[in-house]
Amino acid sequence: MTALNRSHAAARLSGLHLMAAVRRITRQLDTRGNPDLKGLPETLCRALKVQEEAGELAQAVIGVLGQNPRKGITHTWDHVVAEAIDTALSALVLAETVTRAHLEDTLDDRLEHHLDHLRRRAADSGAPDDPTTTRETIEVDAWSRRP
Repeated sequence: MTALNRSHAAARLSGLHLMAAVRRITRQLDTRGNPDLKGLPETLCRALKVQEEAGELAQAVIGVLGQNPRKGITHTWDHVVAEAIDTALSALVLAETVTRAHLEDTLDDRLEHHLDHLRRRAADSGAPDDPTTTRETIEVDAWSRRP
């Protein structure tokens, strides 16, 4: 197996772990959550959870920049990254709640949409075309930069 194939396999494995974690969290919330909040109220609460996590991300950014004069610097970039991941996980749990078993397809569609949009914007701006930019090369590139 080449280094490129190993990187690609690692990226896919990580994606599988992420999806498994999202499904596990969603199942736990389904079984352990408030039984009075089933259906639409439960979905709305999960949407609000994304906003709550985004607020914590904003708080971490303010803390890393020391923008609150009363508190000064209260966070590190590691805190910012952790809050960004929490926000992303909450968003994926919401997406899983809504899509139920179609999340991978939805994510693939959205990623392709964003890549197409970026390609069009690059072309419109006169940037050179990069035909190697695909979802697979982005996954491999992201994993090749990991320590």
